[in-house]
Amino acid sequence: MARNLSIGLMMAMHVAVFCLNTTPLSAACTQLDQDGACSAPSDMERQESMEYAAAKTELLQQFQMKTSRAPRIAQEDRNENETYAAFTLPSDWPDQGQLISLYHEILLGDEWNAPTQAQLTRVQERNMAPDHIILESAGDVYERWQPDKPWPQTYRAYTGSSGAWSSQTLDTISLLNDWGLEESSMVLEIGCGALRLGRMFIQFLARGHYHCVDPTRELIQDGIKFELGYDLLQRKLPSFALNEEFVAPPGLSKSLVGSDAAATGESPTYTFMVAISIFTHTADDLLQVALGNLKRRFAPNTRLLATFHFAPCRDNSLPSNAATGWIYAAGNTGWMSRSNATTQEPKWACYDPDHLTELLQVHGLTWDYVGEITPGSVQQSVSIYPQSN
Repeated sequence: MARNLSIGLMMAMHVAVFCLNTTPLSAACTQLDQDGACSAPSDMERQESMEYAAAKTELLQQFQMKTSRAPRIAQEDRNENETYAAFTLPSDWPDQGQLISLYHEILLGDEWNAPTQAQLTRVQERNMAPDHIILESAGDVYERWQPDKPWPQTYRAYTGSSGAWSSQTLDTISLLNDWGLEESSMVLEIGCGALRLGRMFIQFLARGHYHCVDPTRELIQDGIKFELGYDLLQRKLPSFALNEEFVAPPGLSKSLVGSDAAATGESPTYTFMVAISIFTHTADDLLQVALGNLKRRFAPNTRLLATFHFAPCRDNSLPSNAATGWIYAAGNTGWMSRSNATTQEPKWACYDPDHLTELLQVHGLTWDYVGEITPGSVQQSVSIYPQSN
């Protein structure tokens, strides 16, 4: 492949050199005067000459693009399993500089090439299997998909049950719709992971109106690759913040979203925030960190849809004030619980309702009970909003 490419580029070079050094008839003398000198060109001839110059420039640019890509393509041909596009974007994306600036953290270490149809099919088959396939090599940290390499577990297996990706997703969107979700709403998802909800929000919301905060870059990368698609990322401009402190991303610049004031600024406020299966695993100290960093992003009408595990506590849960940090089964870290975790270890933070009220009041917030996230679930949905409401 590399040899054929080199031959093709050499041929293109010869054609380009020939074309660039060949003067078209319209740019040369079209007639001689009686002394044998060139007569002045006509207006039409001048126009044709300008068009030729433009075509010449375009041809040169195309040639330079092909030759500049040759070493990378040849290297990929020698070893297709390595990653070469750490800071590249799809070649047909305009405004490369702005997009790289916006997504450089998400780009890091990933191959931003669309998967083939065969690869998409294999990933879907594993995602849709009744029982998630988890290899023995699966560790506590999610390993992103890479072509022609073993994949210990899919992003769906890592983040929860298959039901969460279907009915629970639709139920969440339906609830927010009942609350007044509109295309112009600003939405922050806390712990977006592989974009289970994000794939729906991003398509629906206006450009720049979806934000996410999550610490796991690899989950987001695979969510973009297999659930969202690169084209929607470029068109809808979702914003991501990679951190464990619940610090939401800033707004976009006016050069990207124009006069849309809701999507700009250093700290835009949100219409809705969503935190599913996050505070069910946080002790009091982490919940206070989250609320402290999120409070300034509340507007008077903001509603945070969150899930909690309420007392009485089950055998595999701990009171929220009896521990610190994350409460997961042994070996689990991050913002998402491994679906194959042992159920004998504490994996839930259990909140007393009155205690939750006290924690929220510190930040000028209060809450209402919404209901079970799904029938029979340990997780209960609540609506958190400013006390002034």
